[in-house]
Amino acid sequence: MNLHNWLEIAWPVRWSALILAVLVCIFPFLGMVYLVFGNSPAQPWVTRTVIVVCFVVWFYKTRPYKLQGVKWTRFDSAMLLFFVFALVGYLRVDGTSNILLYFTVLNLLPYLIGRFTPAEEQDSAFVYIALFALLALVFFTVSLPELFYQWESMPWLQHPILYGKVSTVGGMDVVMGSLSILATGLILFTSIVKNYRTLFVGLLSVIAATTSLSLLISSRSVVFAMIAVILSMMVLPWRRADNVNKLWIIAAIIAGVALAYITAPENTKRFYGQWDVADLVKAAELQGVPHGYGYGEVDPTNSAAVRLVLWARAWENIKNNPVLGIGARSWSYKDPHPHNVIIESALLFGLPSAMALVIFFLFLMNCVLRNFPKMLAQNQAVTVSIVFLLLFYLILNMTQSQLGSFRSLPLFLLSGFAVACLSSLLQKQRGDLFND
Repeated sequence: MNLHNWLEIAWPVRWSALILAVLVCIFPFLGMVYLVFGNSPAQPWVTRTVIVVCFVVWFYKTRPYKLQGVKWTRFDSAMLLFFVFALVGYLRVDGTSNILLYFTVLNLLPYLIGRFTPAEEQDSAFVYIALFALLALVFFTVSLPELFYQWESMPWLQHPILYGKVSTVGGMDVVMGSLSILATGLILFTSIVKNYRTLFVGLLSVIAATTSLSLLISSRSVVFAMIAVILSMMVLPWRRADNVNKLWIIAAIIAGVALAYITAPENTKRFYGQWDVADLVKAAELQGVPHGYGYGEVDPTNSAAVRLVLWARAWENIKNNPVLGIGARSWSYKDPHPHNVIIESALLFGLPSAMALVIFFLFLMNCVLRNFPKMLAQNQAVTVSIVFLLLFYLILNMTQSQLGSFRSLPLFLLSGFAVACLSSLLQKQRGDLFND
């Protein structure tokens, strides 16, 4: 990526890239609009219309049937195996149900959209996603927060329309958090940012701000995923010159934590208090996992402990139906999903489907590790950042998401996009695709 031509990357509009970015980020923004203007029976139809328009525009502008150089990879084989098991799971229950439609529209088609992103538009998709994430950061800053109202004593910071309206419900905090991953990817490629001191400081500020805001709104999954992915990126074999920037990234994270504590110390203490180790121990040692609604002796407000109970409950069912699972089903508040797409896949479609997903992500990360020196030499910041952005969404989908939902859409969309980026890169390097 060349910073001199960022404007040319973003404009004129690259439609495939824009649609990809919109589908990754749009649902939280729609949720914000609904919160501002109130509930309406038309809201589901607005959401469906947006999705249909995105698909139609993408198909018309991209014309995937005319794309050249898109070849089958072993990544596609692993994902195909997952989709086959999933479709069997849906058809076993009711092939005409809405849950099959949701899975097709929110998981299957997004993978194909990401996979067929033209090579010449991949940098543009990176820029568009970053712009949406930056917008989410701005919205959170002017409306923060929906729960604790830290800005009540400072009315000049209260936006007249958005204050108290932007909610973590819908995933706005996830979109905001994704910005820190993209910023880290650029910072670690020192050769890209070394001549742009203002940009460098701005990227560090983004990491500090997203860390601070995520703590202020008690978005534990986002904080955990951000820190885990940033640390994972930092352990890659970077050049010695790049290692200096690791210290700056760590300093930005520390600054974000400090800012959150200074701004709202009681809220920050409440955030850490939600990690009740005693409840986690109870959940881990729970005998006779309760079925249906309720979590035994575990405090239902401790989301980490509740997830352990849900995973244990799911595992009991997986052991009884290991090959094809229990079949697709609709979840409810009194019958919650496992909050982990890998475990949910094993539960609904069988262990082979979950293994296919695991193999897909392991293949992907192994490909990055094997080819990282070449990516580093060629300044492939976009490819590296997108793969780790995918890892960010994978961690989130293993703590709070479900299949066939808007929360898992970015996971499958970015899965296809990551394969497309790696395919384009390695085709240039050796002319074949991962099959050596």
